[in-house]
Amino acid sequence: MLINMLGEIIGELKGKVTGQRVASSEVRIETSVQETGKLLGVEVNQTVTFWVEARKNGLPYGEGLGNIMTRDGEMAT
Repeated sequence: MLINMLGEIIGELKGKVTGQRVASSEVRIETSVQETGKLLGVEVNQTVTFWVEARKNGLPYGEGLGNIMTRDGEMAT
C-alpha cells in the first residue's frame, strides 16, 4: 500500500477511553480519553475530552479540549 504524507510523523500516543456519555437530548456523544506516548521525542501524557454530533446533512461535527504534560511538568493545551 502506498501512502502519501505531508511530512514526518511527529509522535505516537496510545491510550484508552475513560468515559463516554450522551451529552444532551440531541444525538451528541461526549468522550474522554487518556493517552501516553512520545511527541517530538519527549514522553508525554495527554488527556482529551471531545463531543461529536450528527448534523441534519448527515455529516458529523465536533469540538474538544485537552492538555499534554511532560514528565518535567511542562504543559500545553
